[in-house]
Amino acid sequence: MTSFSSRLKGRCSSYVNGLSHRGRMAICGVAAVAAAVACFQAAPALAGQASRAIGDDVLARHEVRDTVSPRGIHIDLYDYWLSGEKEADNKNPDGYLNMGVNNVAGDRKQLAFGRNTRGGINNWTGSAAPYANIVQRTLGPDGYPWIEAGHQYLQGDTANLTTPQSLKYLFDGTSFDGKRAYLGTTGLLQLDGDGYYYYDSKQNFATYQADRNAFTLYDAGAVADGGRDKQFGEFFPFNTGRNVFKGESAQGKLQSDIASTNALMKHYFGLTLSTNFMQPADGITKNGKEMVFEFAGDDDVWVFIDGVLVGDVGGIHDRTGLTINFATGEVYTYDGSLGGNPDTHYNPTTIKRMFRAARGDAFDAAQFDGETFRDGTYHTLQFYYLERGNENSNMALKFNLVNVAESTMTKVDQLGNPVEGATFDLYATDASYNVPADAAPVATGVTDHAGRFSFTAKDGSPLSFMRLYHQDGIANYVLRETAAPAGCRRSPDGKL
Repeated sequence: MTSFSSRLKGRCSSYVNGLSHRGRMAICGVAAVAAAVACFQAAPALAGQASRAIGDDVLARHEVRDTVSPRGIHIDLYDYWLSGEKEADNKNPDGYLNMGVNNVAGDRKQLAFGRNTRGGINNWTGSAAPYANIVQRTLGPDGYPWIEAGHQYLQGDTANLTTPQSLKYLFDGTSFDGKRAYLGTTGLLQLDGDGYYYYDSKQNFATYQADRNAFTLYDAGAVADGGRDKQFGEFFPFNTGRNVFKGESAQGKLQSDIASTNALMKHYFGLTLSTNFMQPADGITKNGKEMVFEFAGDDDVWVFIDGVLVGDVGGIHDRTGLTINFATGEVYTYDGSLGGNPDTHYNPTTIKRMFRAARGDAFDAAQFDGETFRDGTYHTLQFYYLERGNENSNMALKFNLVNVAESTMTKVDQLGNPVEGATFDLYATDASYNVPADAAPVATGVTDHAGRFSFTAKDGSPLSFMRLYHQDGIANYVLRETAAPAGCRRSPDGKL
């Protein structure tokens, strides 16, 4: 493990923790290390949150043991609340639009969390149809989704139109009275025989355990729909197995009869997933399958690729499906509700059309072949998910993106908190670690909300140390921080 530190009394001290060389451990002579994260606290139980009659020994028999946490697929979880982290949230407290995550440090937010909220972007759509264009077509200058101007929302009983507003407060690594962030979580995904990573709340109830910073999956779904959709198997990661399961059936299967509207259920949360991938030949994976990214659930979901909004499932709605097909370029959402018609597609489009609309004059047609990406190109996918409607909450993910070998690093401060916005250059050197004055970096990177980044080569591809070693014989590097966030001192050069 390579670790560098710089301290500055009274200011932000920083550490570069855990440069992980995928496939290069023999070269470095060090073990690959997991990203460092802030110290975790146990997720608090709701006030009065009860455990049911089922015992921990019974639950342990039903834990799923074959979950996977692939390096390069980053999943972060966020807990939000209104009146209090431990308070039941099945009813709106008085003045809820000015509380907790709805009002951060006196800044009233336009995207509202609550039960039966009203007005435009905060109103239930009445079906599985999403509310399109809540967020702008590209990530904002801070690297997060931004609210699009011109949509209606209510402030009290007064109708207003939205103005551009960053959603960084929901998805960055900070915690405040209204939000707690859990970064670098593990254990949510499984891998099937055809190469698809997947999670489906209908099949596996998932509970998050903060002391392990990991999900535990059970071999059965739990929680009944308390609304109109009546689908069984919901996603409530801040509830425990003892909250939702009542026991075993005569056949030894877990049973659950609690409804999503029960006061025990913990609503209001978010999840992000990010990964780099490569477009395979003709969009077909080595398993002979079309490369896809699929989602089904509620509420808001936005999928950005290279900073462009490609999958738009915004709004408070019934279960909605999303398919992004990288072989054909097709992108569509569909009715995923019980009894709904999956052939009912909303806003069908293509990857190329979404990029052309978002990039305008900067659109690069050379990066495309037909309606999809050109073979061999490298891309970054960012998935944003919110549960803010306070009723049902279900989620299914399935994807077989062709991941690429990458080298990642995490920067944290002296308290273990992630440092966002630090810029690094990586230089290839001789055995003495000399960096010539005119040397150009072989890779660059900027830390994200979790303090991590993947080194990016000049062609936009994720850097592979193994590839550089075999192609060019490079075995020594200097890591140099070129810009530090306000209040932080740059780390000294690191020798790798």
